[in-house]
Amino acid sequence: MRPTINLLIWLIAFILVNVTGSLYFWFGRDAEAKSLRYRWYLVFDGLFLLAVLTMLLPPRSLLPVMMIPVVVVVIVYNLRTTTFCPRCARMVKRGFRASGECPRCGGKV
Repeated sequence: MRPTINLLIWLIAFILVNVTGSLYFWFGRDAEAKSLRYRWYLVFDGLFLLAVLTMLLPPRSLLPVMMIPVVVVVIVYNLRTTTFCPRCARMVKRGFRASGECPRCGGKV
């Protein structure tokens, strides 16, 4: 298989994983299951991103190695600022301010 076709397959797979994951975490109905799967999704997605970057760049590039701390920081940030409402299962991104209630149903987060 030619490298460009192989890269195209990886990019399409990366896009599909991100789209389906985003749809599940935004519109899924089970808050407990979503909160358990979210951390594994973030780790898998971060590793997938590093793999795609490794394939995109020249063979001896150090950028994927330098991106490891960035990916870890983004994963930790997303884990600390994202929660799921126990009443309506909505994904709530709190950012730097914790509001404490769900914007959809008003339940305590």
